[in-house]
Amino acid sequence: MEVEAVPEYVSAVLAEQFKNASGQKPRAFKAGLMLVEAANIPKISSATLDYYYRVEPAGKKTASHSVVTLFLSAGNYNILDMPKYKQEIAAAKSWMQEVVQDISAYGMEMALKEQQDRLKEIEKELQKLKKEQQDLQKEQQKIHEALLKNTENQTEKAARLKEEQARLANMQQNLRRIK
Repeated sequence: MEVEAVPEYVSAVLAEQFKNASGQKPRAFKAGLMLVEAANIPKISSATLDYYYRVEPAGKKTASHSVVTLFLSAGNYNILDMPKYKQEIAAAKSWMQEVVQDISAYGMEMALKEQQDRLKEIEKELQKLKKEQQDLQKEQQKIHEALLKNTENQTEKAARLKEEQARLANMQQNLRRIK
């Protein structure tokens, strides 16, 4: 069955659904297969069955799609076949359709969470920029005050320079009179 979701989401939801339905967490079996062993899932069968499943990417071009393969076994690796176990296989397909809806919801929840995380990150960056602006404004104010003080000091030094130049000129004039 092809599912419109990335394999990670599909695997997470399937594991949760199997745990909720049977009380067991799937375990890795082999060759990419997951196994829920000796489980009773009333929506599928009243019998205790083994459930094998695999979740794979649908293809290189469809990274956002997955293929789920589900096998039902009566135990001892005896896979249920269609002619003999039509009811169980139909019930398993129906159960998988319900799971697909949950996968879609999970995908939306994850997309929502990712968007919320992005939003928090952008808000954090905005706060950082606002703080930086405040710091720069404080620095600008200090520079402005320093410029005003510098201008004031220049005015004072220019006035003092004129006084000292006048005193020098006066002293030179007095010296010329004495000579």
